[in-house]
Amino acid sequence: MGKDVNYWIVGASYYSDGSQYERFYNGGFWMLGWERGDQPFQYNLASKIKNGDRIALKRMNGRGARDITIM
Repeated sequence: MGKDVNYWIVGASYYSDGSQYERFYNGGFWMLGWERGDQPFQYNLASKIKNGDRIALKRMNGRGARDITIM
C-alpha cells in the first residue's frame, strides 16, 4: 500500500527576521519559527508534519487580512 500523504499550508515569516520564503524554497525545507512554550498549539500542529508530506508556503495579505497568497 502507498504511504498516506498529508497536505499543509504553512507560514514563511518570522517576526524578528521577516520572510524566510527564499531560504525555505531554495533549501527544500520548512521549520516553525516558534518555540513550544511560545505557541503550543502551532508547535503541536507542526509536530504532525512528516517526511513526504506536502506543504505550501503562504503569505498573509496584510495584518488581519482574511485572504492569503500561496507562494
